[in-house]
Amino acid sequence: PRLMAAYRAEEMTLDQLMAFAISDDHAAQEALWFEGLDGDRSPQAIRRHLTRSLVEGYDRRALFIGVKSYEAAGGTVIRDLFQPESEGYFADSQLLDRLVTEKLEAEAVKYTAEGWGWVEVMLKADYGELSKYGQLKPVEMALSEEDDARLTKLAERYDELVATLEEQEDEAASAELDRIVEEMDALEAGQLTWPEDGKRTAGVVLSLTPDGELKVTSGLIRPEDRKREVEGRGDAGPAAEREKGGGSANGYSDALLTDLTAHRTAALREVLAGNPR
Repeated sequence: PRLMAAYRAEEMTLDQLMAFAISDDHAAQEALWFEGLDGDRSPQAIRRHLTRSLVEGYDRRALFIGVKSYEAAGGTVIRDLFQPESEGYFADSQLLDRLVTEKLEAEAVKYTAEGWGWVEVMLKADYGELSKYGQLKPVEMALSEEDDARLTKLAERYDELVATLEEQEDEAASAELDRIVEEMDALEAGQLTWPEDGKRTAGVVLSLTPDGELKVTSGLIRPEDRKREVEGRGDAGPAAEREKGGGSANGYSDALLTDLTAHRTAALREVLAGNPR
């Protein structure tokens, strides 16, 4: 009632009043408007203050679990009365964190069963976090005759579709192209395998992308394990490691070279997408 009176007295705008509908706590609403807001009184600021103890629906944890699973576990989603397109807010952050942990731990079991020496879970695995690890190199295996023939056929069809799409837009052709790229990637990924002796000391980091998708980074070597390996070989330093084939001839670390190669590949893909010819 006090907020309605303030609105009728033209002390606030309709958008500001609507923003308060994100909460049904009258005491919190009144405290915020009459005592708590200094300077920024925008609708966005009001919503932000009233929901700061909640988890936004587009948070990577919320997207990873999903509304249905969260509500099935007893969680409550608070939705904005005047912003129906909003993902809402997850009221129980502790429950959400528990569900995320349980789901990631279930994924971790799969990779432990594959023979990896360790599996680490971290919600955000950015470059700074991963750069401290070394990288186990996968071994390239020859495709079977059947898979090799399939890959050749897919490549030919890929060229045909690209030529078609250069002439005119075609949703069906574009969708088929996406499926072909996905299958080609899967076949090419099958050419790479991790050496079993390396997997015993290397491991996997499981994390979440900003879109709430599971990100798996395999073949990582912890700094302490890498140091023990070098000490076990009795290497004198980078020069000796290069002589034994354990590092790059130019003195850069394997982790840095892997990252630079990924950047180069991404750049080439972008150039190719902009000029398929």
